[in-house]
Amino acid sequence: MDASPILSAMMRSAKDPLKSAAFSAHAAEMLDPTAAPIIQPMLAATPWDWQITVPGEISSGQYQFCDLMPASRSAETPYIPGDSFTNNYVTFLKLISSSDPMIQTEIDAARHAVQTPPGSPVDSGNPPDGWTKVRDASLRLQWRMIWAVSSMPNDWTASTTDDLGVKFLFANNQNSEVKQSLLVGPYQLQAKLPDNNTITLGDEQLQSFSIDFESAGWVEIDPGAWFKSGLVRLAQHRKLEFQPGYDHAFFFGRQGLIAQRKVGFLIGSNPTMSWTSQDPANTKIEAASSVSGGGITLEKKGDNFVKIETRNGVTQYSVKPVETSLYIIGVVVGRM
Repeated sequence: MDASPILSAMMRSAKDPLKSAAFSAHAAEMLDPTAAPIIQPMLAATPWDWQITVPGEISSGQYQFCDLMPASRSAETPYIPGDSFTNNYVTFLKLISSSDPMIQTEIDAARHAVQTPPGSPVDSGNPPDGWTKVRDASLRLQWRMIWAVSSMPNDWTASTTDDLGVKFLFANNQNSEVKQSLLVGPYQLQAKLPDNNTITLGDEQLQSFSIDFESAGWVEIDPGAWFKSGLVRLAQHRKLEFQPGYDHAFFFGRQGLIAQRKVGFLIGSNPTMSWTSQDPANTKIEAASSVSGGGITLEKKGDNFVKIETRNGVTQYSVKPVETSLYIIGVVVGRM
């Protein structure tokens, strides 16, 4: 699952201000260009539809996505969400100490920085440094430690370019080479008919299935002032004491409490879905009102639904988007 060519192209683009403001030069410098980047593909593309909120507030979707740690830091696995990084970081602060009075003062200040602000977020003005407001499932405002992103959906499309397209080939049983592509499988293609019946084509019925994104880019994720990277580095280098019963591996091992976090995520825009099949059901798809696969649903409108050719009983279709759409297609994992 070698994603380095994709990230390398984005990093080259970042050094040219005329190309892509979405992938900032600062973000590129965060990564060691000599090291293999850790990119984990999404099991299914996820719509990037975070809403713009009022000042001092971020959407629940933005907070939850940024806060959930990748369950592993392996480049050989897809992205699977793990624990809350902020919760684990608070636990980390409780379990460290130092015999150096100056460092212990820093630890005490860091613990204070992660204490929930007093008072209701509804009645407060601007949040304290490092904090924001997020609406829960009942739309009630809650205090949360802030996660900032370098771009939002409304400005990302204006700053990206179309020369960084990404094609995802989906694994199936008939093409072993596909299994080396960025996305993992198996996947199903589903077509919804006007009578609300559904046609499903799985691995056995599909000769090929791909999704082409018109353009791609990387959005940076940054923790707020609550995160003290200096203390994390001291702990990494064993310059701090851990409470009895806890050791370095508990925090930074492969399954460590704060072993990794998301440092960014990959965005793909305007997907085109293509597939070939010789299954008789495939011929009925021309009547479909929408098709779904890999987490993406494309509506049939006008001439966006194209039957390309039929050869030796194999029919190839291609469905283009009818409006601008953005999807999260992978995460960039940073080791702590």
